[in-house]
Amino acid sequence: MAGLRARFVDSADKLPRAEWDRLALSCGADLMAWGLISSFEASGSMVPSAGWQPADVLIERGPRLAACAPLYIKTHSWWEFV
Repeated sequence: MAGLRARFVDSADKLPRAEWDRLALSCGADLMAWGLISSFEASGSMVPSAGWQPADVLIERGPRLAACAPLYIKTHSWWEFV
């Protein structure tokens, strides 16, 4: 679609917090709130050294966020159920 741009972000600190929450919370996706996603990284649970490389995807239309999703690249298997 014209005017859309996709990019990946490797840290919750680089996400546009207000825009992220506007999209996530407006559709009732409380488990997608920026604060929760950020806490995964801050706790050390979902960071590269634990085998989780954040790769959140942002779809932007001009300066505004049109869509977003938290994504992670799993770099090993330690028998987690994911």
